[in-house]
Amino acid sequence: MTTKIICVKDQVAYEVLKVGVEAIDMFSSPPEPYKITPADAFQCPVCGHVNLAGFAEKPTFHHEPGFQKKLKDLEKSDLAKDGWVINVYESKKDVPIK
Repeated sequence: MTTKIICVKDQVAYEVLKVGVEAIDMFSSPPEPYKITPADAFQCPVCGHVNLAGFAEKPTFHHEPGFQKKLKDLEKSDLAKDGWVINVYESKKDVPIK
């Protein structure tokens, strides 16, 4: 199955913005990293809205060997410096205020 992402507001297909970003799913309160999944970023060419899709089928979970090292490496990576390591929270109330 192919996933086509459409901006409902502008009625156009999203375009690939960045291949190979990292999504870190957070859980608990306070939120802690649970799993890391490679994904791709897409952007509406009209309004500029960005979303993540195309998630890899095999994430790295917090209980797996090497998870903490991968997390620390990501924090120091160019992806993180460029804003492409994305924390994904369980609910809106868990999102830290910036």
